[in-house]
Amino acid sequence: SILDSEAAIPDDRLEEVTRRDLSLSVVATGSIVPVATVEIKSKASGLIKEIYVDEGDLVKEGQILVELDKELLQALVRESEANLLAAIARRQEAESVSASAVSMKKKIRMDLENLADKAAYYEKQVARYRKLFDEKLIPHSELEAREREFHDARFARESLRSELVIQDARIDAARKAVARLEAEVSQAQATLDRAQENLRNATIRSPLRATVLQRHVEVGDAVSSILQLGSQATLILTLGDMREVFFEG
Repeated sequence: SILDSEAAIPDDRLEEVTRRDLSLSVVATGSIVPVATVEIKSKASGLIKEIYVDEGDLVKEGQILVELDKELLQALVRESEANLLAAIARRQEAESVSASAVSMKKKIRMDLENLADKAAYYEKQVARYRKLFDEKLIPHSELEAREREFHDARFARESLRSELVIQDARIDAARKAVARLEAEVSQAQATLDRAQENLRNATIRSPLRATVLQRHVEVGDAVSSILQLGSQATLILTLGDMREVFFEG
């Protein structure tokens, strides 16, 4: 037989015949790549002051990655706060002027009502004294005195009516000033909100739990804002979610 011949197969080259799976291995070079990657860019512009992570680091969601220089941004916040306080003070002053004008109008109305009553009284006095004068019961000087009182009251009443019209104009102007200054306060508040938002944006945080795949900047580098340059803004870091990966080779 073949097994008994000189060409017999050595025992270590023999294997019992059984049914089993076969596998074929292929050697290839490449990289393990995450399915999801995130490019980190800044909403604020400025110089990089601190970088807290390096390539290969695992970061948590919300973890601080990079800090920009905040000196100028903090100064802008303080300036915006001062402008807001000044605008509020001007609005309060205008509101005080408006309230004072309204109070003055009420006083003029009361004075006008009193003068109307007084003028009506003097008018009756004039009529009575004229009758007495016609009957030669009083001298003409007393009639003239009553007539003078009546004319003075009527003149004062007309003056107050004119003052009432002027006061209405003052109230209208004061209310317009309040509305204008209210708009200034809103604008100053919006400017402060933007300055505070820019200051918060100077602290760059991780949006997800991921691994730092690549760092594109160094301390001292200038960073442009994604809000201004969009896709052309400075790329700071590339993060990858390593929970789901594939082989690229």
